[in-house]
Amino acid sequence: MSSRSSDWFTRARHIFYGTATALVEILQDPEKRTENLNRLSMDLGQLAAELEQKGELIEQEAIRYVESLRDPAANAPSASPDSEAPVENAPPTPASSPNKPAISREEMAELMELIHQIESLRLDLERLRTSS
Repeated sequence: MSSRSSDWFTRARHIFYGTATALVEILQDPEKRTENLNRLSMDLGQLAAELEQKGELIEQEAIRYVESLRDPAANAPSASPDSEAPVENAPPTPASSPNKPAISREEMAELMELIHQIESLRLDLERLRTSS
């Protein structure tokens, strides 16, 4: 795949993420609803650029979040050698990570399902592009 088509896919992915985020904002916040609906009258190029930027930020946040889930030891505070075993085996508590909101297993399952759906859509788009 050429660099140009790769850039196009990256840009399209970011626009998709930005659009999805804007739709969630529309559903959740009445003020954002009005603001986002008013943006629909903007120039399409400008709107796409804003959605792409928003999508890129969302993707970066998601990557950081998934990496923090993947490697919890990197986020754990270091302990003294004599108290290492109890801290190492203790499950993370909300008090140990005050900056991160707690997430339930159901929310995590929904998030993973959405990630799988997005990846599936991306693969379908790539497959359709290459078959044309």
